[in-house]
Amino acid sequence: IALEWSKKTKAKRIIWVCPRVQICQSIFTELINTYIPTENIEIYTGEFKFTNSWQNSTPQDKELTSAVIVTTMDQILNTVSTHLKVDLIMLLMDSHVIFDEYHEYANMDIFNLLFAELIECKKLKKESFRNTLLVSATPNYLYIKKILKLDADNTIEMPSFNCSSYRVNFIKYNDFQDKSGNFVYERTKACPRNTFVITNTAKHAQISFIRNLKTENAILFHSKFKKNDKAFLFEKIIKSFKKDGEKNYDILRSGPVIQASLNITCSTMFSEITGPENFLQRLGRLDRFGENNEINNYNILITEAVENGNPTAGDQASFLKRLNNFHSAKAWFHYLANNLKQPFKLPDIYKLYKEFYKDNSCEKDSKSDLSDSLKNSICLIRKKLIEPIKIVIKKPSNKNNLTIRRISLRGDSRFVQAALYNADTNTPSYDYACTYPDEHLTDSLNKILGISAHTYMKKKHHNICSVAKIYSEQELLENARELNSPIYLSYTQEDLNKVNVTSPEKTFVYYVICKKQPIGLMDYEIIPKI
Repeated sequence: IALEWSKKTKAKRIIWVCPRVQICQSIFTELINTYIPTENIEIYTGEFKFTNSWQNSTPQDKELTSAVIVTTMDQILNTVSTHLKVDLIMLLMDSHVIFDEYHEYANMDIFNLLFAELIECKKLKKESFRNTLLVSATPNYLYIKKILKLDADNTIEMPSFNCSSYRVNFIKYNDFQDKSGNFVYERTKACPRNTFVITNTAKHAQISFIRNLKTENAILFHSKFKKNDKAFLFEKIIKSFKKDGEKNYDILRSGPVIQASLNITCSTMFSEITGPENFLQRLGRLDRFGENNEINNYNILITEAVENGNPTAGDQASFLKRLNNFHSAKAWFHYLANNLKQPFKLPDIYKLYKEFYKDNSCEKDSKSDLSDSLKNSICLIRKKLIEPIKIVIKKPSNKNNLTIRRISLRGDSRFVQAALYNADTNTPSYDYACTYPDEHLTDSLNKILGISAHTYMKKKHHNICSVAKIYSEQELLENARELNSPIYLSYTQEDLNKVNVTSPEKTFVYYVICKKQPIGLMDYEIIPKI
């Protein structure tokens, strides 16, 4: 659709803006391999800068010069937070722009307001020069109307080519006393072949993967991998579950990262309850190409807390509340339970989706979530973005020493290091996760402060690694903006022996591995209980 629009409007340069790196990877792969392989196509993100293939790195003086530039909203909004590369905003104003999966910004702190500002900038151009396309299967009509100030009735709807039949099965449970993720394992064990299990958190996906490790031919994907592992697993998932894929795996267990724009498909799906947009995006991976003759089962795991409107009882409800998605998820569940006639076809549920935002009660619940998100955005903008500034960054002594920006719109993170833990033997391993210069891990500052990893480092690290002692916790956290001085979330037993420590701290976070694949960062207090 986007390419047809670009052709019709005689686009000379396309900037294809995505909410997440994984979507950029998927779009770039499809454009170079399938749709326009003869054009100059560039992926431009913090992690990936390639042109025309994954083997061809973009020279620094050739960045942002291709006919099609696939990038993230983060790169665009960097021009708002600093004066660096401010020319990118001018390039955006003068190019044909595709905002892909823009619905994701609606409840994303800071992004929801700054995306609206970009749309306002485009509106200031003459109508014939705006050249902007907003693409989503789930446009969030409330956000369109109230924040973007666009006429939702003018939304152009593309009818589905998928004629398959579907059924939603709600699986209810009480997770107030079960915060380990066992409910996902219990309700998804013995899955049929070609099944996706999508959880709202990486932790629940990891736990269910480990519990089924010896009985399933499964692959695991989420956001808590180091860069190289994430790219490796992403490629395997695409090859296995794309149309006419290799089907090397029976089951994909994943966090939310696969729910939008990945051209992959399954025959059965399990998912934790979520808001209407994520709900339908996940549904879009179930029999994506309309190949099944039998009814496709979309199994939704929902807690009593969400059903009854209690945002503090249990993991699922609390997580949805933190994401400003609780009230809309609860309203969507009740709306479907009362109005969805089963089995159904995709046009039926999308009609209900549009009517959902016209229902007074549902709109009230959705407004509550959107209001909370906007309030958070205003607080964060005041904290982080008073005025665009030029940040003077001390050049690292090693040119390969990556540096994390001081102003991050998605939240503060730091480089981290973690010891390996073997899930096959259920014991800590002998090495660390990041041992090569091109490998790195990051974790949120809130997580690091929550487990006091920086405090443990301050006490022990200088004796373990024979380096100068750092007395200030602030200095440790500041240094961890550079790749070569990460925060250690855990240590190998060999290193702990140097300081006469006989067992790991319960707050350690390990990088878990197994013979099949890496499993990613996990809290030590959870691992032995699995």
